[in-house]
Amino acid sequence: MAGYLLILSLVFLLNLSCAAETDPSFQYNCLSNEIFIASSAYGANLRLLLTQLSSVEDFNYGFSSISIGGSPNKVNAIGLCRGDQMEGACRICLNQTISELQRRCSDYKKAVGWSDFCMVRYSSNEIFGVVETYPSDVLYSGNASDFDGFNHVLSSLLNDLTSRAASGGPFRKFAAGSTESFPRIYALEQCTPDLSLLDCSFCLATAIERIETSCYGRTGCRVVQPSCNVRYEINPFFAAVDVIPQQSLPHPVQGNDNISAYSVAGILLFVIAISLCIFLIPRKRSTVKAPSELHTVPQQFDLQVIRRATDNFSAKNKLGEGHFATVFKGTLLDGRAIAVKRLEPSKQSDSEFKNEVNSAAQLQHRNLVRLYGFCSEGNERLLILEFVPGGSLDHFLFDQSKRMQLDWKKRREIIRGVASGLLYLHKHSHFRMVHCDLKTSNILLDKNMNPKIADFGGAKLLKGDESQGSSAEPYTGTPGYTAPEYAVNWDGRISVKADVYSFGVLILVIVSGREATDHCSDGKSIHSTAWENWTNKTISGFIDPTLREGPTNEIFRCIHIGLLCIQEDKVRPKIDSVVKNLNYDRSTTTLPEPEPPAVLVKQEGHYPPPSYFLKQIASSSEKPNQASIRKVDK
Repeated sequence: MAGYLLILSLVFLLNLSCAAETDPSFQYNCLSNEIFIASSAYGANLRLLLTQLSSVEDFNYGFSSISIGGSPNKVNAIGLCRGDQMEGACRICLNQTISELQRRCSDYKKAVGWSDFCMVRYSSNEIFGVVETYPSDVLYSGNASDFDGFNHVLSSLLNDLTSRAASGGPFRKFAAGSTESFPRIYALEQCTPDLSLLDCSFCLATAIERIETSCYGRTGCRVVQPSCNVRYEINPFFAAVDVIPQQSLPHPVQGNDNISAYSVAGILLFVIAISLCIFLIPRKRSTVKAPSELHTVPQQFDLQVIRRATDNFSAKNKLGEGHFATVFKGTLLDGRAIAVKRLEPSKQSDSEFKNEVNSAAQLQHRNLVRLYGFCSEGNERLLILEFVPGGSLDHFLFDQSKRMQLDWKKRREIIRGVASGLLYLHKHSHFRMVHCDLKTSNILLDKNMNPKIADFGGAKLLKGDESQGSSAEPYTGTPGYTAPEYAVNWDGRISVKADVYSFGVLILVIVSGREATDHCSDGKSIHSTAWENWTNKTISGFIDPTLREGPTNEIFRCIHIGLLCIQEDKVRPKIDSVVKNLNYDRSTTTLPEPEPPAVLVKQEGHYPPPSYFLKQIASSSEKPNQASIRKVDK
């Protein structure tokens, strides 16, 4: 027995020693050009803060947050250990990371460093409870033999862990697990515990999006961001500490050098017993939480607060107006800019409206407009949304002066961003859905021209992992963007490929600068114009003249993908395949030749000719939009 105890002790000490070595995976960022003088008050506060960060009395599952000093010399810091680390190894990792940051970012006011087992971040700005996804870094390794199969299994695992991590308590937002079937994948996700459920979900979603775009088909990947991190491998790399809470493990005994051998043996036997339990108890398979299990409750705003924020819905604050809603800019008392969507009075009940709001509140992705809350008083039905200052994409594309701001690099990133948002909606969100009305006016641009998909009033939900379902609600898309199988004689079935079609049209619009229904008078649309140029090998004539200096191969590939997206639904790709092929700098995939656009195909009279199609969808757009976010069954 003594031999076993000695071996266990040596293993434990060796583990601590290894943690103290320089971490080969250490990553860091000094964040800005703001520097300080070492002898300044800020420098003194930072040194004191970093000394205290790893030595706080309460372990709190490896999470520390400290502020020292007053403005303008106040310093804030966060330290976070990986959720499977015990206290001793955690403190060693924090000290090592702090030392590396002091060496590499010695005179910078803001910095963040990521070691394999911990993270340290400090700043002159407030950082507690503030979600930050930039800067972000990615490490990856290996190639999977079956890309699609591997990523399908990985996607399910990451979705499960996001739900578990985001719903963690105030001291720990950490989840780790593995798949049970081949391929065996191990993964963990973690947020800083000061984040809300919504902010943690949002941060993890952006990290997973980086995995989708940067690590497709890789057998290992690690994405680190200031507020969260995600990692997966095909080999185990974490301890199964989620079987028992960390704080129930014994703390190191202090202050007595004469502890009896029986006490030491008892403690070590306890550790051995716990270890055996961890590795021998069968792991219960986790599943993605059903929507009813989520606890995200959108904020309900008082009508008077919104009236004050919008100057009583003043015309000077009007951002836009549609058939069924008017959007106003507002400013809350805390200074936050908002967009208020004022819906026209309808027959929708309060319960239906709130169900729609609760569904939309779960959507947390950087390429989707965020819903802050709602207001439902009297006849007023208001959605309180993130304010996106750039306006809609169509205001740039179809304005001769503004379109010059959209060079190829910006248009390419807009296309990729929208694809990323659709991938989240179709595969990764808790409420998987079909948007049903993707178009340029529903793509908003922030101050950096990053796209955000807006207007989920006509969206339809799918069940679980399904990619198709059915709905009794009308499909009310937009002329030119609506797939023909939904525009004419729709039988109630709905598929994610409806959005893929609209996305294909959106690509062609962005590349050409033409509206989706150009040349309607002569029976031609953007679909037929693009196809004629493609088949006649005159595709350069289809490209917006302002892009003629852009990288031809990239632009041609983008048009190629757009044509694949507007094929008939049976050969139309899904969005995950589209996202993979849009990564021009990493993709070596040879694209298949596109078939004629679905709107041009006439099979057994199922689809009418293009001129009739455009006329029909134009007339259907005049009907009241009664669609809302509703659950649909297969």
